Amino acid sequence: MEKFLPSTSRLSYNNLRPLNIEISKRLEDDTDIFLSDQRFYDVDCEQMIWESPPLAEDWEQLGDLIVKIKQNDKKIINS
Repeated sequence: MEKFLPSTSRLSYNNLRPLNIEISKRLEDDTDIFLSDQRFYDVDCEQMIWESPPLAEDWEQLGDLIVKIKQNDKKIINS
């Protein structure tokens, strides 16, 4: 299960449910994606910067990033 941290004010969990992810309000060691409306330079994971409200292309890019992380995780497990 992928974890990411949203710091946007609204996040439609229904859009994310099929992706099998966990949403956290805190940045943790196993956070894969940090989602915010501004960049933080001390974050050691993938970051996505969204406008408020997010656009359709923002959701698409998030989906693509989740797929990329899941594929990388599978490669690590299979090696």
